[in-house]
Amino acid sequence: MDKKTFKQSTLEDTIIELTDFFDAYLLSIGKTSLALRSANDLIKWEERFKDISLKKLLEEGSFSHAYQTEIKPKQWYIKFSQPEKFTELRKEYLKLNKQDISIEEVAKEKIKPKPQKSNVRNFVIIFFLLFIVYKACDNSDSGGTTNYNSSDNVESKKPEEMQEEAYFTAQEFMRNHLKSPASAEFPLSDYKFAASNNTYHFIIRSYVDAQNSFGANLRTYYLVQMKWNSQNWLDINNWELIDLEMGETEF
Repeated sequence: MDKKTFKQSTLEDTIIELTDFFDAYLLSIGKTSLALRSANDLIKWEERFKDISLKKLLEEGSFSHAYQTEIKPKQWYIKFSQPEKFTELRKEYLKLNKQDISIEEVAKEKIKPKPQKSNVRNFVIIFFLLFIVYKACDNSDSGGTTNYNSSDNVESKKPEEMQEEAYFTAQEFMRNHLKSPASAEFPLSDYKFAASNNTYHFIIRSYVDAQNSFGANLRTYYLVQMKWNSQNWLDINNWELIDLEMGETEF
């Protein structure tokens, strides 16, 4: 193996390791995406990631499940690598362990927190769940390796079966209309879903807690109407935003 091939192989292993690490954390806190600032706060205590420039990896497109907001100031977000399975895995996690960890505890403390048995157990449980899911994916096109670009056969789903995918996408559209996307807190399952019978038109009604221009945390209710073109649903460009309404009361 030449140096170039070895370097590429090492990078791919690092991306997979980072993806597993972020997926485990997102499952533990019940969120489907992580801002770059929070991700950097999280990995700076990890010796194995000390020489990693996360922003550079994002700009190079190393994470297929990451995206940058369109409104200024533009911000990077790393999504859960298999969002269509997030709710199922989160429920399993809560059954196995009732304690969540918070990145705020790490970010506010300027020293590395002491490892606790409960936290180690948290990540062992999550990695085990992720391993089961990843092994269940169809990897025939990638020679048995994990394919993070896979849409997991979502294209074969009927519109009424795409509840989780539609809700996740509605959150992404909503983030682009917030003053502080990094502060956004979306409920895990408190939303209303409607879909057309024959075409991939969806309506999502829910709310988000986020900071306004003055830093105050406010709840905003929203309604998102959108259409999917039946391509890779993880790519926001494959969705058409038809209408987005925001208000102080439920729709």
